[in-house]
Amino acid sequence: VHCEPGASAKSHLHKGHETFLILDGSFEDDNGVYHPGDLICYAPGSQHAWRTPQGALIYATWGDRVESGLTDTAA
Repeated sequence: VHCEPGASAKSHLHKGHETFLILDGSFEDDNGVYHPGDLICYAPGSQHAWRTPQGALIYATWGDRVESGLTDTAA
Protein backbone atom coordinates (compact mmCIF):
# COMPACT_ATOMS: atom_id res chain seq x y z
CA VAL A 1 0.00 0.00 0.00
CA HIS A 2 1.43 3.39 -0.99
CA CYS A 3 0.17 6.17 1.29
CA GLU A 4 0.62 9.74 0.14
CA PRO A 5 1.87 12.30 2.69
CA GLY A 6 -1.05 13.38 4.88
CA ALA A 7 -3.15 10.27 4.17
CA SER A 8 -5.36 9.02 6.98
CA ALA A 9 -8.29 6.74 7.79
CA LYS A 10 -11.04 7.12 10.36
CA SER A 11 -11.56 4.47 13.01
CA HIS A 12 -12.43 1.09 11.47
CA LEU A 13 -12.85 -2.50 12.63
CA HIS A 14 -11.00 -5.50 11.19
CA LYS A 15 -13.05 -8.70 11.27
CA GLY A 16 -9.92 -10.81 10.72
CA HIS A 17 -6.21 -10.49 11.41
CA GLU A 18 -4.36 -7.47 10.03
CA THR A 19 -0.60 -7.50 9.63
CA PHE A 20 1.55 -4.77 8.15
CA LEU A 21 5.24 -4.17 7.62
CA ILE A 22 6.52 -0.62 7.20
CA LEU A 23 8.85 -0.58 4.19
CA ASP A 24 9.43 3.18 3.90
CA GLY A 25 8.26 6.38 5.58
CA SER A 26 6.33 6.42 8.84
CA PHE A 27 2.86 5.40 9.96
CA GLU A 28 0.92 6.36 13.09
CA ASP A 29 -2.08 4.76 14.73
CA ASP A 30 -3.81 4.78 18.10
CA ASN A 31 -0.95 2.72 19.58
CA GLY A 32 2.14 4.58 18.37
CA VAL A 33 4.43 5.58 15.53
CA TYR A 34 6.03 2.97 13.25
CA HIS A 35 9.11 3.17 11.03
CA PRO A 36 10.78 1.01 8.35
CA GLY A 37 11.22 -2.54 9.59
CA ASP A 38 8.39 -2.38 12.13
CA LEU A 39 5.92 -5.29 11.90
CA ILE A 40 2.49 -4.69 13.44
CA CYS A 41 -0.12 -7.40 14.02
CA TYR A 42 -3.71 -6.90 15.12
CA ALA A 43 -6.05 -9.66 16.25
CA PRO A 44 -9.57 -10.03 14.81
CA GLY A 45 -11.86 -7.42 16.30
CA SER A 46 -9.17 -4.73 16.46
CA GLN A 47 -10.30 -1.17 15.87
CA HIS A 48 -8.01 1.74 15.03
CA ALA A 49 -7.57 4.95 13.05
CA TRP A 50 -4.32 5.81 11.27
CA ARG A 51 -2.40 8.66 9.64
CA THR A 52 0.89 9.16 7.83
CA PRO A 53 2.10 12.78 7.87
CA GLN A 54 5.23 11.93 5.80
CA GLY A 55 3.73 9.17 3.64
CA ALA A 56 4.56 5.48 3.77
CA LEU A 57 5.02 2.30 1.78
CA ILE A 58 3.46 -0.63 3.61
CA TYR A 59 3.13 -4.36 2.94
CA ALA A 60 -0.27 -5.27 4.42
CA THR A 61 -2.44 -8.37 4.71
CA TRP A 62 -6.02 -8.65 5.90
CA GLY A 63 -7.71 -11.88 6.99
CA ASP A 64 -11.30 -10.75 6.47
CA ARG A 65 -13.41 -7.70 5.69
CA VAL A 66 -13.01 -4.23 7.20
CA GLU A 67 -15.93 -2.20 8.56
CA SER A 68 -15.43 1.54 8.27
CA GLY A 69 -17.28 4.57 9.51
CA LEU A 70 -17.29 3.48 13.15
CA THR A 71 -17.57 5.94 15.96
CA ASP A 72 -14.36 6.57 17.90
CA THR A 73 -14.91 5.32 21.45
CA ALA A 74 -11.93 7.17 22.97
CA ALA A 75 -12.89 9.92 25.40
